Amino acid sequence: AMPQKPQGPSSDELNRIIAQISEEIDVATIQHRILSIIESSRSTTPIDMEKLEKISNSLLNVTDLYNDYAAPLALYDVCLFILNTCRHNEASTITTLWKSIICEEILPCKTHNSQVKEFLQDLKRGSLLEEENIILVGEETSDNSNVYDSLMLFEDGQWISRLKNRVLSLGKELYGKGADFTFPLDFIIDTLDGLHRTHLMSSGDIGTKK
Repeated sequence: AMPQKPQGPSSDELNRIIAQISEEIDVATIQHRILSIIESSRSTTPIDMEKLEKISNSLLNVTDLYNDYAAPLALYDVCLFILNTCRHNEASTITTLWKSIICEEILPCKTHNSQVKEFLQDLKRGSLLEEENIILVGEETSDNSNVYDSLMLFEDGQWISRLKNRVLSLGKELYGKGADFTFPLDFIIDTLDGLHRTHLMSSGDIGTKK
């Protein structure tokens, strides 16, 4: 009798293996990204030598990457990439990360307009940047005068192109990858629209621009 051919993996089994390998590659890519950020900003990124050695020399699992590196180092974008890779739909965490990303491009800042201050205080509530300063011009005190001069003026709009580029970049990486909940369109659009209107109002252009 002819020897039987060895039984190959089924189609389902192959798909499972391919999905597993794909996820492992995604996780390794995230680890490389974290390591690159740490190495390029060593002076400003607080990390102990043991953790640095660990991420440099061994392949870590996604839980360790999130809990030991991305979250404590305030790498909000990377946190979203991890949630996207794991298909982890935790709406409150995702909203917090997005609030933090948006606030990171704007705060700390100063403004001439009390309504701007109120809007930004509401925006940062629930983010990881609640301690960042929003100073109303004319309300400087001896406590904040040392940082006041260096603060960006919201009305100048220096933050607009940075924020736009960051959101677009994240959209390309997160949206359409099977975990669109990590790019919550309604929340992002509502928040950016609110910022746009607030900026126009603060610049005195609310009636002329849409």
